[in-house]
Amino acid sequence: MARTNPFASIMAAAPEVPEEPTEAVPKLLAHKPSRAKRNREWEARQRQVTFRGIPLELNARLNAVADELGVTVSDVARAFLERGLAAYEQGDLLLQPRLRIGKRTLYPEER
Repeated sequence: MARTNPFASIMAAAPEVPEEPTEAVPKLLAHKPSRAKRNREWEARQRQVTFRGIPLELNARLNAVADELGVTVSDVARAFLERGLAAYEQGDLLLQPRLRIGKRTLYPEER
């Protein structure tokens, strides 16, 4: 008994594959992405800055200082970081890490 090709019907319906890959390049490059500008008004109005690991009440205090001075929260955070690092380097700020469940932390009472 002669064998039949189970893929014969699929192969007949499939489009012809180009001999050279370069023949397919113009078809692939025909799609051009959209250059439409997105409306970013919502993001501008909803601008929020939060810092990871900072409690919300401390973040609110940073926001209040920024509003009072009329600068960004990032500027206020940078100023405090610079002053804190200078104080630490001069020995005015003492940090004492404590062991808490396998790691060291400066805030053992927080989770």
